Amino acid sequence: MTRLMKIPAITAVATGVLGAPMVAGAQQAPYAHVLLISIDGMHSIDLTSFLDNSAHLASTLKTLSNNAVIYPNAYTPAPSDSFPGMIAQVTGGTPKSTGVFYDESYDRTLFAPGSNCVGPAGIDTHLTERIDVDHGKLNAGGKLGQPLTQIDPAKLPMATASGECLPVYPHQFIRVNTLFEVIRAHGGYTA
Repeated sequence: MTRLMKIPAITAVATGVLGAPMVAGAQQAPYAHVLLISIDGMHSIDLTSFLDNSAHLASTLKTLSNNAVIYPNAYTPAPSDSFPGMIAQVTGGTPKSTGVFYDESYDRTLFAPGSNCVGPAGIDTHLTERIDVDHGKLNAGGKLGQPLTQIDPAKLPMATASGECLPVYPHQFIRVNTLFEVIRAHGGYTA
């Protein structure tokens, strides 16, 4: 039997800088803004070591952490990877409910990129930096202020919807609503 291990993930929600500050014992006002910061591969011990280092006392991360709720005991789903870990944070879903177990997953219903939904369904999806317009650039080759332009639709898996064969973007691959969709549905903005 394989043992699954939980991998600690560090998540900080900064409230004091962008919303109502957290004050011990005080009644909290509703938050006007929430900023979710998730640093890929960072563990709670990494954040603690960084924040306790005197060389980082004036850092932006230290300033944010002084006015934030930090969840040092948060865990990613197991098995753990970047895509399912972030999805768990913004949906509350496990890999079973979201349908995402790893950055590269097999899907029986999708077609290969560029296939025009012709041929057998079922492909190994690659929703990693491989789908960037230019993964050699920090901005993935996209246009400023237009996040979906960073993704090359020709590199995406395809599916039929309303009789049309269309690329499936990473946010469409997830089987559950994300926090971002809920915020947008209520007139909010996300970046």
